[in-house]
Amino acid sequence: MKRRSLLWTISKTNPFWKTCYPPNHWNCRSAVRQLNSGTDSVRVTPEGNLKHIDIKPMFRINMVGLVFSPDHPYFKEAPEWVIKQGQSSQREVYEHISAERFMGKSIMAEGVGKVEITRKGIREILNQPIDGKLWNLKNHLVFVLDALLNNIESVSEASLSHKPKEAALDVMYRYLKFKGLPQPTGVLRCNQNQTIHFYSITKNKNAD
Repeated sequence: MKRRSLLWTISKTNPFWKTCYPPNHWNCRSAVRQLNSGTDSVRVTPEGNLKHIDIKPMFRINMVGLVFSPDHPYFKEAPEWVIKQGQSSQREVYEHISAERFMGKSIMAEGVGKVEITRKGIREILNQPIDGKLWNLKNHLVFVLDALLNNIESVSEASLSHKPKEAALDVMYRYLKFKGLPQPTGVLRCNQNQTIHFYSITKNKNAD
């Protein structure tokens, strides 16, 4: 079958997908992409809440859109180094895209003040370990840091860093909860010179 004959659009329920998923890491250039209504996997609803657009697991493997079913042998037999390499590449691409959007920008956040976004903060978000089910959501949030800061539900009181060197410099941290996102928590770093940086995103912390 010539590959040009596959240049068509069919529904996700079509039996075609049961036998024709292109392989990954086997020098095949076939690619299938999930269609969506926007460029981000997180969007703001008309009610002002943040909503995570579902991205099917087979579309999370890499940034070029290669697809294969979870029970496909290529998927099940992928060596650990391939998975780690894919995750590392994803972080690099996400960091680049987010940095182009936000690096060096300041956003006024209600109840907080002016929050600066740095490349170090973006990298910290992407490298922050988190529960597997939240890993993709946490990483996709680097694309909508402005929306997060405009949808703060609650902010914790500032607390002194538990790290001795930072504590000696009066470095403080505050934790944010966001509308429509009950689990991920934003972390702000308040420096001695009064600047506030978006420092990271982690799992549940008290932000009441």
